[in-house]
Amino acid sequence: MERSLTRKTEEILTIDTKPGWKKGTKITFEEKGNERPNVTPADVVFIVDEKPHSEFTRDGNDLIVTRRISVTEAFTGYTVHLITLDGRNLTLPINDVIHPNYQKVVPNEGMPILGDPTKRGILKIKFDIRFPARVNAEQKAGIRRLFGIHCPSIFPQLKAKDSYFSFKESCCVTLSCKNSLCLPLSSNFYQGKMFSTNNSPDQNRRGTMFSTDSIPNQNWSGTIFSNNVYGDDDDIVRAFAQRFGVSAKDPAIKHTLPCSLEELYQGATKRVKITRQVADRSGLLKGPRALLMVFLVLFLFCGMERSLTRKTEEILTIDTKPGWKKGTKITFEEKGNERPKVTPADVVFIVDEKPHSDFTRDGNDLIVTRRISVTEAFTGYTVHLTTLDGRNLTFPINDVIHPNYQKVVPNEGMPIPGDPTKRGILKIKFDISMRDISYVKEAFGLLRYTELEQFSSPFFHPPSINEMTSQRRATADDVFAEFFGSNSPNQNRRGTGFSSNINGDDNDIFRSFGQSFGVSAPGKDPAIKHTLPCSLEELYQGATKRVKITRQVADRRGLITRKIEEILTIDTKPGWKKGTKITFEEKGNERPNVTPADVVFIVDEKPHSEFTREGNDLIVTRRISVTEAFTGYTVHLITLDGRNLTLPINDVIHPNYQKVVPNEGMPILGDPTKRGILKIKFDIRFPARVNAEQKAGIRRLFGP
Repeated sequence: MERSLTRKTEEILTIDTKPGWKKGTKITFEEKGNERPNVTPADVVFIVDEKPHSEFTRDGNDLIVTRRISVTEAFTGYTVHLITLDGRNLTLPINDVIHPNYQKVVPNEGMPILGDPTKRGILKIKFDIRFPARVNAEQKAGIRRLFGIHCPSIFPQLKAKDSYFSFKESCCVTLSCKNSLCLPLSSNFYQGKMFSTNNSPDQNRRGTMFSTDSIPNQNWSGTIFSNNVYGDDDDIVRAFAQRFGVSAKDPAIKHTLPCSLEELYQGATKRVKITRQVADRSGLLKGPRALLMVFLVLFLFCGMERSLTRKTEEILTIDTKPGWKKGTKITFEEKGNERPKVTPADVVFIVDEKPHSDFTRDGNDLIVTRRISVTEAFTGYTVHLTTLDGRNLTFPINDVIHPNYQKVVPNEGMPIPGDPTKRGILKIKFDISMRDISYVKEAFGLLRYTELEQFSSPFFHPPSINEMTSQRRATADDVFAEFFGSNSPNQNRRGTGFSSNINGDDNDIFRSFGQSFGVSAPGKDPAIKHTLPCSLEELYQGATKRVKITRQVADRRGLITRKIEEILTIDTKPGWKKGTKITFEEKGNERPNVTPADVVFIVDEKPHSEFTREGNDLIVTRRISVTEAFTGYTVHLITLDGRNLTLPINDVIHPNYQKVVPNEGMPILGDPTKRGILKIKFDIRFPARVNAEQKAGIRRLFGP
């Protein structure tokens, strides 16, 4: 009859959304569920979900909008018009060259920040540049004229990627060689203003590097470089750097800095030698003026920047601080290779802790493990150890040491960074050796008498179990419970303690002990896992790798172990992937009553300078100029098995373009005759800026 006591009703719930709420926000109306006898009604919970928006997407507190623009707009400028979520009109003119990764950031135009609606995230405006599907010969010629062409024939020893330039504007200057040199000329070049002669007392001593007769553009006049007789030749290089600026910074170069626990405990000074390329100003720019200028132009405009650098070795000093941890980063700013128009990379050293023979580290704490016998566990043990700063510590332990026992010593751990007067704790743990079943039988017999010292004697023969008193049996049961964390297996048989079992077999006791403690059914140690670093070449073709391991092995009686070294051979198969496991069964340490652990090697892929892997596919990325994107590019690469591949690309290469080459990926495991695909992607380098004539040329070639 319960249903007759309820009726259906409709109710309106009002929810006031707050500025800044996010997807997943929960609004709870307590006990608004169905009512029924003897049950509290359920809460009704509404969970916010964001509807897709036609214009904006949300990323936390930020808003993102994407505009699709033409190549002409990317080079000549674009104005963003949009209506904000609160109805305001925003107009944002962009005069920069818009490259594929460009984004305009507008502060305080994102979503309100919950709790403080006066603050907002940012608005990011991204761009999808529409490249033409194809270009004709006239457009290709125009692109080459506007943004430069290759000059590999002048310096054939250079790689293709180093033998081009893309600056403001180009005209052809005839040199005394048979080739033509593409020389970019900006309006400042046209007016002879690129390098001043402020330091020269004689302003009339200007000269021309090339006569204007040799330059097809007859509107050009003036000098490229002034004589600057009384100035410093390095001013030319500095002026060039100021003119074109530094466009990017190389990514950080990371190195591991192995440190012992002693070094991280006390601090230490470490010296690391690095080799890098630095700008060479040791005399390259000396000599006759005309020769200097010719070589400078060749260096700056035809991909010979590397000639201006030299290799040098440098010693970096690192003072490790007490308490530093694994992962601590030490940065040397701009200590990477120097190259034109790029800020040198930072060199970053990342602390790694070397394994220690005695201690392991857990945050600010130190842990040491001592292997002791059952006798020592019952009769007492004294810990002797040498600290990381060379002090000798002695800790007598009179407690019964059970398997989970640990001795905690305050203020003997690692120094705490920022306050080296404070330290973590030292934990002393124990590994109690149960050598074999006969040993356990003796230990059990020992528990019957509490005369624990006798156990170490080889002449120890316990008298008949019949002679045990009730008091001694009770004592043995208590000690067993303290040590093994459970009651004696015979405690409840025929009264207190162990059964007399006069007419039976004493081994029954030990069989019972084995069933309780697990001795008769030995377990297996957990697998020991190691990383096996493999190069892509090794995973492509297969390889034989030999790994040395060190382990403890027991003698035939299982009483004594010794350390041995062993070489394990691993034959990698073509197509193996990161995460592949190779197992060597029972190659771990041997110890009584325990099956040795398996040793497992897990494949890890080393980073490759050219390829990245994605499943069975390989990916390579080429950085190309705008000219190459429009006029064509040829990919040259060496495969993982050493073959040379040449792939001409005549399509227009847009930012999302990729060349797919079938059957040039990784071998497919199980059928090495089949392979994945090779994907060639492209990073198109747009010029940092364009001049008015280039903008006009772009409009003429591709329309408004």
